[in-house]
Amino acid sequence: ERMSRAFWLLASVQVASSFLVSPLLAPLASRSSLHHKLAAPPSPRCRCPARLNMEAAKVEAATAKAGPEAGKCAIPPPKTLRNVYFGIRHGQSENNILAIISSDPAIGVPTHALTPLGEGQAAAAGAPLGEALAACKGDWSEVVACSSDFLRAKQTADLCLATLPASVGAVASVELRPELRERWFGTLDTQDVYTYNKVWPCDLEDARSDAGFEVESVEKVVTRLSLLISDLEERHSGKAVCLFSHADTIQILQTWLSGEDVRKFSQFRFKNGEVRRLVPNDPSSLPDPVPITLLV
Repeated sequence: ERMSRAFWLLASVQVASSFLVSPLLAPLASRSSLHHKLAAPPSPRCRCPARLNMEAAKVEAATAKAGPEAGKCAIPPPKTLRNVYFGIRHGQSENNILAIISSDPAIGVPTHALTPLGEGQAAAAGAPLGEALAACKGDWSEVVACSSDFLRAKQTADLCLATLPASVGAVASVELRPELRERWFGTLDTQDVYTYNKVWPCDLEDARSDAGFEVESVEKVVTRLSLLISDLEERHSGKAVCLFSHADTIQILQTWLSGEDVRKFSQFRFKNGEVRRLVPNDPSSLPDPVPITLLV
């Protein structure tokens, strides 16, 4: 058991050094958008165990020496979890209507709110989330909620949790976690969504690819999410943890936790406001894969 715990700790942090300097977690300079310039808001403090950062350089060096097998993600998922996890994608948002990529925290944190339809989707998500919680009631004693600090995700969390059945019980205030932010799309940010076509095919080939546009690689997203799960597992036990996030981010998390090749994440797309239980080490828990349909 001690060896297994040590393995999970090391695996969770092997590329944490790169995570710490990720553009998603560092303060951002002001940049032009389709709307206006916004000064970067301070990043919420990441509640990752301090010892993870202390071990990061050592583990990263060992991983770099070994290298991933044929483009696969080098970070293994945890074998067991002490908590039950659920993933919820935000409802339709203003950037969805504009058909643009919105991955910059300087824009996504204060703007790109839910549309009226998105608000309805978020509120409606309370019912399926309540049903999913009830289906595994014996596995948890309390509900914990974490959300991306992007406005559209925060609004979804508030509306969804407000409509949970009374039988679920009280839910503590939502904890904002930068690890759940939208995947950073580099120089493609603010461009039309069809430019996803330039990224997803590359993801299928190499978990470390930035697609040539400084996009946050699949493995880097897994890195920050593994740190989040490690922190939550250390702080909680026997809880139902609800994670409110974005399409690529929550799909990467579910695919990675399931034990499936995380490069395939884009084949398991979340709809706006969709709720899913995130089951560890069970690829059969994923929905039927849908091959990538390139946007036009």
